[in-house]
Amino acid sequence: MARSIACMAFGLVLCAASFADAPLEFGAGPAASVWQFAGSRTSCRLLHEIPNFGEARFVQEAGGKLEFDMSAWRLELGSVMDVTSESPPWLTAPGSVKELGRVEASAPHEIVAGAQLADAMLRALYRGEQPRFVSPDVGVSISAVSFRAPYDSYARCVAQLLPASFSQLERSLIV
Repeated sequence: MARSIACMAFGLVLCAASFADAPLEFGAGPAASVWQFAGSRTSCRLLHEIPNFGEARFVQEAGGKLEFDMSAWRLELGSVMDVTSESPPWLTAPGSVKELGRVEASAPHEIVAGAQLADAMLRALYRGEQPRFVSPDVGVSISAVSFRAPYDSYARCVAQLLPASFSQLERSLIV
């Protein structure tokens, strides 16, 4: 009896140690996933709040390239994060992971990704997959729940953007 209690206690210690090494996980569950669209003739934005973490933003400016940035309210992000795309558990069996790339933190609380990675994330979200940023300390998932309707508005906005921004026109020479 004493031996079995000692084995159970040892097992609990091992289990607790493995949880201590696991990264903090953030992401909006299906009921909390909210996407917002904001747009004009010079800029189109898709915003996604990540509960208890911060905000993710896709931004397309007139005359510019697609950009993605994610900011944390309090948590310092690791210097490098791997970016993957995962099917949510209710769509397929766990383990369906695609590598999308890597990003470096541009500031302690911010990640910025260029056009190619941002486009790959938008395509993943459109397919119902969840882009995920992972470092040894933190994992952040971007939910595809409630994405389609704001994305449709965003896509229409991008199609109607002016060919150049006001700042680009301001610097151009009119002959």
